[in-house]
Order: sequence, then C-alpha cells, then structure tokens
Amino acid sequence: MLFVMPYLSKEKLSLEAVYAAPYFNNRSTSAGDGMEKSYQEILRLLKMVGKSPEGFAFRGSGRYLEDVSRPIRSEAALDLIKKARASTPDDPLML
Repeated sequence: MLFVMPYLSKEKLSLEAVYAAPYFNNRSTSAGDGMEKSYQEILRLLKMVGKSPEGFAFRGSGRYLEDVSRPIRSEAALDLIKKARASTPDDPLML
C-alpha cells in the first residue's frame, strides 16, 4: 500500500515505477518466494487503482546480493538503470 498514496497524488510526486525486492520472513519459503509474493501484491494494488503494470511494475532479484562486485540481473535492476541513464540534472531520478 506504500506506493498507492504517491501514485494517487500525482500533482506532488511522479512515481515512475514499483519494484518487488527479495525478502524472507515467516510467510515466504525463500527470498525469491518473498519477492514473487511482493510482486503479486503490487499487481493486486495496481488493479485496485486502475493502473496497468506494463512498464511500471517489475520483478526484482530472486536472491540477495552476495557481493557488490557481482550484481544480479533482474527486470527491476534493468529498469532502474534505464531510468537513471535517462535522468538529467534538470529532471533527476530520486529513489
């Protein structure tokens, strides 16, 4: 529900994307399972507010980063890189 309020307040904030991140807790069987459950919840919330997930919601890594010198390729990481490269000092990308 965290992203729904900024999405509904477009005059105050431009939400460019939502990324599901890996997590592990008592409701998931692994970091990848947690990420997928997070992604499915994002889809459910987007449907509630009438927003298409196409080009807006992205799956993150199915595992935790083990070493900063070995990045993990994911839809979310690739989209974030694309958006960062397209940003300018006049139109910065803020995380």
